[in-house]
This record gives sequence, structure tokens and C-alpha cells, in this order.
Amino acid sequence: MVSCNTKKPVYYASYLNKEIMTEHGFAGEKLILKENNDKFFLERIILGSGVPVIERTTNEVKIKTTGAIEKIETAFYSRARKTSTNIELLIKEKDLEIYYDKVKSRIISIK
Repeated sequence: MVSCNTKKPVYYASYLNKEIMTEHGFAGEKLILKENNDKFFLERIILGSGVPVIERTTNEVKIKTTGAIEKIETAFYSRARKTSTNIELLIKEKDLEIYYDKVKSRIISIK
């Protein structure tokens, strides 16, 4: 009997626990995808100019796979800004795109 492993590739794994710095807001933001006990979380760090961090929030997220695209979506409420922001990460093999309220953001660095 021959067995075949048809498991889909997992692209998000290369972004786990990495700081993804984006050009959003006045001083930018960092997003960190984390895994804990088979659950996934996205941490949003809003950076400031006079202070290093204005706010830090973490939401549980689900990773949805459609074909060769992995999608992570969540909405964050910022107490400091008094606004809600929808954040979407699209991972296509080795490419990562980030959207804030459906507007694509530039990724400054990933480390």
C-alpha cells in the first residue's frame, strides 16, 4: 500500500513570532503573529513619536486557506485612538500583503 502526503504547504509559519513593521498611522505599527496551544493570535503594537509604544493589543485569529492563499483577518479597537481598524494579512507563498480597512499598507521590515 502506498501512502501519499497531500498536506497543503503552510506559508504563515515563516511569519510566526516575527515583527512586521508597517507604514500606518503617524509613527507606524508592528504586527506579530503568534501561536499558543494550536490557537493563533495577532498582536498589534501602535508606535508613537514621543513614546515608543502608544498601545498594544492582541486578538485571537483564524487562518483561512483558499487555494494558494492564506488569509488572516481581525478587527482591533484602539482605546488610544478611539477607532476600530480591520486588519487583513494575505500570504501567497512567499509574498505577504497587509491591509488596514481594505487599504494596502507598505511593509517596512520583517525581523
